[in-house]
Amino acid sequence: MNLLGKVAKEFGEYVAGEDQLGVRSEDAAVERLLQRVSDGILPDDRREALAQLRDLLTGNPQAQVALGNAGLPVLCTVLCDERGDLEMVRGALECLVLAVHPGASSGTSRAGRKPQPGAINAELLVRVPGALALVVGLLQGATGSDFYVAYHTVQLLTALGAGNMPRLQEAVLAAPMGVARLMDLLGSDHEVLRNEALLLLVGLTRASADVQKIAAFEGAFERVLSIAREEGGADGGIVVQDCLELLNNLLRTNPGNQLMFRETGHVSGLLALLQVAPPRSSRRRGVARQAAANLLAALETVHLLLDPPKGPQAASAAEEKQREENRVSNQAALLRGSALDALLALALLSSSVPSPAVRTQALQCVQKLLVAMPQAQMALMEASLSLREGGSVPALQALLRPALQARNAGERAAAAAVLQAFCRGNSEGQSMLVATVLPVGEEGAPGGDHSTFGSELVRALAGPDPAAAAWAAVVLRGVLDGNSAGKERVLRIPLELPAGMQSAPSLLLPLCVSCLSSALQTGRSGYSACVLLRLLITWVGGCPVAATQLIEISDALPLLLDTLTGRFKNTDPVVRGLAAVLLGTCALPNAGSDGDSDGAGDRAAGHVYDDGENPLDRDFTVWLPAFEARLRSLVSASGVAMSAAAAKMPAAVRPVVQHGVVTGLQREIAELRARNSALEQSSAASNGAEAAVAQPSLYGESGALAVRAAEAEVRAGRAEAEAASLREELDGLQERYRDAATELDAARSQADEARVTAARLEADLKGLSSAYNNLEAHAFALEKRVGEHGAAPAGDAAPGVSEAEAARRETAAAEAAGAQAEEGLADLLALTRHMRLT
Repeated sequence: MNLLGKVAKEFGEYVAGEDQLGVRSEDAAVERLLQRVSDGILPDDRREALAQLRDLLTGNPQAQVALGNAGLPVLCTVLCDERGDLEMVRGALECLVLAVHPGASSGTSRAGRKPQPGAINAELLVRVPGALALVVGLLQGATGSDFYVAYHTVQLLTALGAGNMPRLQEAVLAAPMGVARLMDLLGSDHEVLRNEALLLLVGLTRASADVQKIAAFEGAFERVLSIAREEGGADGGIVVQDCLELLNNLLRTNPGNQLMFRETGHVSGLLALLQVAPPRSSRRRGVARQAAANLLAALETVHLLLDPPKGPQAASAAEEKQREENRVSNQAALLRGSALDALLALALLSSSVPSPAVRTQALQCVQKLLVAMPQAQMALMEASLSLREGGSVPALQALLRPALQARNAGERAAAAAVLQAFCRGNSEGQSMLVATVLPVGEEGAPGGDHSTFGSELVRALAGPDPAAAAWAAVVLRGVLDGNSAGKERVLRIPLELPAGMQSAPSLLLPLCVSCLSSALQTGRSGYSACVLLRLLITWVGGCPVAATQLIEISDALPLLLDTLTGRFKNTDPVVRGLAAVLLGTCALPNAGSDGDSDGAGDRAAGHVYDDGENPLDRDFTVWLPAFEARLRSLVSASGVAMSAAAAKMPAAVRPVVQHGVVTGLQREIAELRARNSALEQSSAASNGAEAAVAQPSLYGESGALAVRAAEAEVRAGRAEAEAASLREELDGLQERYRDAATELDAARSQADEARVTAARLEADLKGLSSAYNNLEAHAFALEKRVGEHGAAPAGDAAPGVSEAEAARRETAAAEAAGAQAEEGLADLLALTRHMRLT
């Protein structure tokens, strides 16, 4: 007897307890019936023995153990030798199904940790040589009168797969046309057989790429969608959920099947399952639990197409590229099939599916559809939803409302993620949303005809609900991220129309600082403070105008310094870190907002807040190390951080920063002085009678008060000294600035003089060149004349002029030409000497 047989025997003894006689009777009965089945001559007697064995196994663990000891090979022999006797094959299959049935509980017993007899028998049957191939072979031609044979065969395979699915998958793949026979059963007219085959295929296609490919090639997509449609679609029963689970198994981590599903036009059939029939009665609230489960399964299929999961093994670069191309193709196919409209209706029309889980999943699918796809972003920008009470609302504005008002935190986060995905890399869409920001008095009530996306966003940011204000900050950060023009435009938009010409308008940036101050002072320094600080970091990054305006707000720098020094109670360390980042961003306004670099940041990513959200997403934690490195480059290695950072700050920002630091120190000095005066007043407030009664105690208390007052004076003196040092440093910086300005003016004047001298030299050079040219031309003319006189014959001389006279005239002309040449050469030398001197 093998190991499993011994375990089965021990388990039988455990279940029976002390009743050994009962165990022996069960073993004897099973052994007697098996002997009749194997050694019987009359077929009717063998059939009757199988029927009695079936009745004995029903709900009888002892009989299951007894059958597992020696009866499984006997039943397999019946299946092999009696293929023509359907009744005997049916009886043997029923006995095997009862033998491997898990019973009330599967796995192990809680009391004694003993394995169940069904699980042991299933393992024993799998180990019988050729048993699995024999059972799979029974599926061939199992139609018509063989219905029960096929039904019990599928039941037996399902039970065997529950304990050892990999071995069953190998057996089905090894059997000729094994998967094809199971696919044929999906088209059976018997719903019971079809449903059992469906459950078996769900198990076989899980984690088996080969079974997935064969099933898809055998038309699994068409049959599964057809069954789901016949069962009523999303409003159907659990069969629809099983169909969608099988569909998900076929598409998960299988790019080839996704390509076949997409190219064979089954996307429209999938989207049809996302449509829910409207409620027949107004009293109906919510959808049936099964309908919600069906919708979640269908949305999971859409999610698998939009974001294909990675396989269990590390993928190569070529595989990652193929996966990305497959994802983009799936996005395009779903967008062409009007998936955006179906998902928006499912997520935003509460009358359709009032289920938070379904709406959240639908919003996540919309977010995946928008990732890196401008066509989908444009379609969302143009989309609108029809309201039940009449009229329509832009889809983006409808998405804003659950982000601000939804009761479910997951739904809020999903809606905000959709808006951020719409804004990412979409400058046109961001500008359109910024244009909707209007003063509060210019539009109607929330949800009214004149309400806009921006007005509802500003109203939530300025409203009394801290959660809505925090999510409004998240959405506004996405609208402003990477949009410099939008950042500057929002700085100028008044939140409320001023009452008169003299009153200053209320702007959005001071409102954000006020909200941050309220969140810190009331102790709500968790998620709300983090998202507000991240909004300010994004706003200031890449926008020097916003950085300057933020620092010019009177309460901004003292608030950030108080946050850094821990003056507020229960200040979160992440909040202090974000405040430091905001100050650094003001010093480096051109560093850009949250970037896309690759790096670490897992320490902050694991932080958990009261409302379950983490404001430090991957983009921010990846951008932060690079920004920190750039900021550290401004600080000198000697540790004089303030002077080094201040020296490299923008000229418009540096004085304001220094003024803010001095103001904070002065305020601390004033507080110390106030405490000192309070101590002095309390020490002088005791009257003479009380002093007489408790004179020793009074002396002691007065001494303590005096010590505390002295300590306060010392601290105040130190603070005043530090303030004076900072003032001196500020004066030194200003003096250096004035010296630099003076040097710059002197350099500019020298440059002007050099330009004038260069112009004069250039003019002299041009005059010298002209004189030299004239001199050369005159010399050539004289040489020509001399040549003419020398070449004339004696007979051609003028009448009355002798040859001596002609020679004398020629000599005189040559001397005159030489004198003129010397005079021109002297002028040229003088001009050259003048140029050298100048």
